[in-house]
Amino acid sequence: MNGVLDLALALFLAGPGGFEFCQDEAERDLDRRTAGVLRTPDGESNQQEDEKPQRPQDPQPQEAPLATQWSVVDFGWLELYPRAGLAIFSSKYHINPSPVLEIEAHAPIPWLSPASNPNGDYFGAFAHLNFAVIKRTIVPKLAKASGVMASLAFGVDYTFYRDDTWLLLARAGIQYTTYGGVTDLNDGGQVIAGFTAGLSVSRSLMFTLTPEIVYAATGDHILMGLLGVAVEF
Repeated sequence: MNGVLDLALALFLAGPGGFEFCQDEAERDLDRRTAGVLRTPDGESNQQEDEKPQRPQDPQPQEAPLATQWSVVDFGWLELYPRAGLAIFSSKYHINPSPVLEIEAHAPIPWLSPASNPNGDYFGAFAHLNFAVIKRTIVPKLAKASGVMASLAFGVDYTFYRDDTWLLLARAGIQYTTYGGVTDLNDGGQVIAGFTAGLSVSRSLMFTLTPEIVYAATGDHILMGLLGVAVEF
């Protein structure tokens, strides 16, 4: 009790300056005790929370380039080659030069060309179907001397050169040919080889020249000379 009276007496004797000094000390003490605490207009206080830095965004996985994907044939670069021309048969066939119509599909093979560039050198796969009206000239006349020869071929090709204007590729494969029942011509498998030279007239259209040779099991052969266009999808 005496201590309280002594403090009161000291404040009274110190006058207004002493009271302000004590008030300042009290406010500084309050600030130390409430460090990091925010006061709202209503007098309520909320503890200030440290702002957390934003979490870095995980990088989005990017699709692998077509050339590095594990695929056999890249149909994203599919091309169609409609052609027309002549088939010239070796003498053992006894067939005059005959008109031919052909349609070929071609696409790159990334599996054989890990760094394949559809605008450069690369391996590709092709398939074609052709038809020719043939007539044998053997005398005396055969029971069936004429008919429609049809061939279906599969194989691989390689593009040696390609730019915005020119194309040069070589191909090899196998095909099955049926002679439409023409007398003494046996259906069967054959080996084919040839090349295509092309001249572009637009981004998706090209004129082509395709010489090709077909070897039959008997050693006979057929020479194909085909003109056409290439249409890129």
